[in-house]
Amino acid sequence: MPKVILLFRKSLNERKSIERVFEPFLALDYIDKRILPYDLNSILNIFKIALYLGRIRSNFIHITGDIHFAALFLFWKKIIITVHDCNHYEKLNGFKKKLFGLLWYRLPLKFAKRIVAISPFTKSQLIQYFNIPEEKILLIPNAVLYKPVRHKAIPSNISKTFKILVIGTKKNKNLERLIIATSELTDIQLDIVGRLPDNLSSQLKSSNTPFFNSWDISNEELSRKYLMSDVLFFASINEGFGLPIIEAQAHQLPVITSKISSMPFVAGKGAVFVDPYSSSEIRDAIVNLKVKPQLRNQLKEDGLANLKRFSLDMHMKKYNDLYKDTFNIDVG
Repeated sequence: MPKVILLFRKSLNERKSIERVFEPFLALDYIDKRILPYDLNSILNIFKIALYLGRIRSNFIHITGDIHFAALFLFWKKIIITVHDCNHYEKLNGFKKKLFGLLWYRLPLKFAKRIVAISPFTKSQLIQYFNIPEEKILLIPNAVLYKPVRHKAIPSNISKTFKILVIGTKKNKNLERLIIATSELTDIQLDIVGRLPDNLSSQLKSSNTPFFNSWDISNEELSRKYLMSDVLFFASINEGFGLPIIEAQAHQLPVITSKISSMPFVAGKGAVFVDPYSSSEIRDAIVNLKVKPQLRNQLKEDGLANLKRFSLDMHMKKYNDLYKDTFNIDVG
């Protein structure tokens, strides 16, 4: 049987979300994994990447995300590209924006046979910015990889330390406003996953909000953090999807997320929604969840119901059907 090549970006400890999404596919006998050994950050690396990709013999390529430019070196093959977001493109201006848009989106997506968007928000970005025909884009949301587990019982004592889990420390994760929101609250502790840049570390220390910081943790350790927390804060400024939302729901952990971007689609009814630009709304959401165990219990139930939209079986079936249709191969 011909192999479908799953092409991944260069491995780095601080970026694993795309790799986690497609990890279940690696057990399939018609899938072969390739990892770019270099980032596209120098002229020399352009040639190294071209040589590496030139050695791929399969004609069936699935670029899993974040390295859309790889299609430029494989244009004669049948290519599927999964696009996770266009958020970095939105931040750029002038010539850099035009160049990035050309090399990362316009030309690669032109060579792709099919394009996968992981959320309606990402799909709308592709249509708005790059005039991609809607019929060329297939919506396949990410799947939750954790099986639903029982969260710790919620105690009636509301004076205990309220643990807020934060996944990610990049600017879009909105940690600055969370720190402002919690700076005057008591019995609060932040559990932050991801390396803290100096500015956030300084802000946390000056705010006197207790916090714990870890990074490069295993999936098992992350699961334990979901179980031992009281709420997930994921009120990002923008997201292509927001995988921690459904991971938290699988652990019956209440979620605070944003009312913008892709997050309402992902969270369904299983979250408290806030304006991510409003520290006061974030603070009010934390206080409400802290003092209202019945609200937390309702969010747990709504979150579990929401997970049915993101099952792994459904996710893999949609990609298998896409491979059959695009590559004209029998994948069983």
